[in-house]
Amino acid sequence: MRLILIRIAIILVANLGLVMHANAHQTKQVPCMVDIIYGDDDIGVVSSFVLKLQHKNQTGRKINGVSVLIRNAEGDIIRNSDAYCTSSSDGIDVGDTGQCEKTLQTITGKMMQSVGYNVWIKLIEDQKTDLQRADSCEVIGVKFS
Repeated sequence: MRLILIRIAIILVANLGLVMHANAHQTKQVPCMVDIIYGDDDIGVVSSFVLKLQHKNQTGRKINGVSVLIRNAEGDIIRNSDAYCTSSSDGIDVGDTGQCEKTLQTITGKMMQSVGYNVWIKLIEDQKTDLQRADSCEVIGVKFS
């Protein structure tokens, strides 16, 4: 009977270790930010709000994307998103760290033309205030190559 209990205990501990290892990459919280990139289109100025974060690949396969919960400075979830880790390379190799990013919002020159300059500026300021609350990102999943 004692031998059976020892075997059950070993099996439970081994399975718990596998579950914890399988989800280890999914609970990493890293600093992130939303950058505003200005450019031009055929009609006027384009404002793009781009989520950026650095991610270390601790899995056994190349990663080309992550799924994140975006948190403010207080730790509250303010949004979720995916981010691509292929903007400057073909993904993040095993053991490497790389940048992941995603354009969350784009406000185009065509929009400025249709709503007017003052409303367009207010849209940009509202999005800037909302999106730049991002302080950290919790990586909850990865996309393998």
